[in-house]
Amino acid sequence: AGSGKLMLTGPGAGSSAGGAVVAPSSSGGSSAVPPGSTRLVPRRREARHDLPKPEWHAPWKLMRVISGHLGWVRCVAVDPTNQWYATGSADRTIKVWDLASGTLKLTLTGHISTIRGLAVSDRSPYLFSAGEDKMVRFYEGPPFKASKERPMLTSKEGDLTTHTNFANTVRYSPDDSKVLSASNDMTVALFDGKDGAPLKAAKVHAGTIYAAEWSPDGKCIATASGDKSVKILDDGLATMKEVNLCAGAKPDAGDMQVGCVWATAGVVSYSLGSDLSIIDPESGAVTATQVGHNQSVSALLWAKDRLLSGSFATWGEGSGSKLWGVVRTWDLSTGLASSFAGEGHTNRVLSLGLFDDGTILSCGLDNCLIASTLSPQPQHGAAKVQLDACPVSMGVGGKLAAVVTTASTLLLVTRDKLGTAPSSIPLSFEPACVAVAPDGGAVAVGGADNKVRLLTAAGGEEKVLDKHIAAISCLAYAPGSKRLASGCANKEIVIWDVAAGTPLSWGLQGFHPTRITCLTFSAAGVLASGGVDGSIIVWGDLPAGPFKPPPKHKLHGSTTHAGGVSALAFVGDGAVLASAGLDACIKTWTVA
Repeated sequence: AGSGKLMLTGPGAGSSAGGAVVAPSSSGGSSAVPPGSTRLVPRRREARHDLPKPEWHAPWKLMRVISGHLGWVRCVAVDPTNQWYATGSADRTIKVWDLASGTLKLTLTGHISTIRGLAVSDRSPYLFSAGEDKMVRFYEGPPFKASKERPMLTSKEGDLTTHTNFANTVRYSPDDSKVLSASNDMTVALFDGKDGAPLKAAKVHAGTIYAAEWSPDGKCIATASGDKSVKILDDGLATMKEVNLCAGAKPDAGDMQVGCVWATAGVVSYSLGSDLSIIDPESGAVTATQVGHNQSVSALLWAKDRLLSGSFATWGEGSGSKLWGVVRTWDLSTGLASSFAGEGHTNRVLSLGLFDDGTILSCGLDNCLIASTLSPQPQHGAAKVQLDACPVSMGVGGKLAAVVTTASTLLLVTRDKLGTAPSSIPLSFEPACVAVAPDGGAVAVGGADNKVRLLTAAGGEEKVLDKHIAAISCLAYAPGSKRLASGCANKEIVIWDVAAGTPLSWGLQGFHPTRITCLTFSAAGVLASGGVDGSIIVWGDLPAGPFKPPPKHKLHGSTTHAGGVSALAFVGDGAVLASAGLDACIKTWTVA
């Protein structure tokens, strides 16, 4: 979004405040950095003429936290004059607040269950609400002293009736002449925008209607439903277009459409499985589908000019909930992602690795390794390896893959034996992370006992590296397999000479204020590290011996990833660094 990404520039370079998805560090200017290291400032992204260019604005800052409801706040509507706003809650009340001061003006009652939707007129002091009590209510005000329960239909006996299930949303038409409501009973109802009188209702879907929106000209209505379809209705509720949205050969609950909005490109619909579909309202054609992540991203990998990411997706609650692993492949020139076809993981993807022949290997919490290919299309299922215990970490290099498990075992599998049971080596300590040398000739295992073990490709222990004073949290081999970086819970990084088993650089401590979560090397041997606090540091040439650089300028969690950095990967020749976090976002940074 905005004008681009963030840039890493060399010492002495000024920072530009160009637009970006995330804001640059507030420290600006000329913070001191260690010799040869880099600092982070914004860079501009090349414009694409076929995509609208949003206006950049400074990052939003929390202004105040307002409490008063006794249950979840499910909906908000703002007065068009910006003097007040209303909130609806699971406590069955609507509260009206002063926008400037945040003080409570009044509380409206009438609903007997959770309030799911609110709509405020742009031209008149009217407020509509929709709730799980099947009611649509109309309030006149301010001060909204009276409310009228608006029926949806009139029965033959003359008794007033309402929706027969939850009313999920209410929306004013652009000219304020009508209000729509949509419900779990598969109906859309229309009301007069001035007095709330019922006008018309129709059953338009075969499943719950989760969202409904007027077109900008007020002549059409888009609806998103649990029947996995989006419909375009005219203002009389007649169906003009019906679009069925099923991502796979078999319909899945993840295909349920739970949100929609009108945009310049068409109608944008959002599915329970986190897919965004852009629909041409004139033809009903799906012009684009964008996939991404809606949960924390745990793995990144650069392979064959594509960035791969691993995460998970979930929907539902309790015994009816479902969770599955997700791997995406990203085209960084467009920022668009593609899904992998075939059967993937049934639980969170923990790690991603690349064999020397280009085969992708993913490790999931379903105790499984899955080999995948990128050509001609991303495809899961080239081979599958079942693990005998829950994995903790995976490393891949050359023809070798290594996994450490919660059963304190090291599992080894080679590329030519995918599909067969891996060899299992018991460990005398609790493993925390593992890395495989790029040439596949060695394995490094980090332990909760603060030590790093260097093993042969067959699993035989060769050296024990003992310099840390806290549990090892991450490992990374440098290109050429001669250097190894280790990070620990004590916020320290040590660079090791693999052949000698001795530290080359140490004392890299205090730059990350919390546990170091990930390490990666570029093709040129530049090291980058990420931490639980969201900080990212790109290190320059590290001199031998204890390294005590001056205070360093770096990216902090406020501009990187809320919740912490979970994965890093250099892109291509190392000019770009990709980061991922618990915020379900992937960001790219240019290293100059």
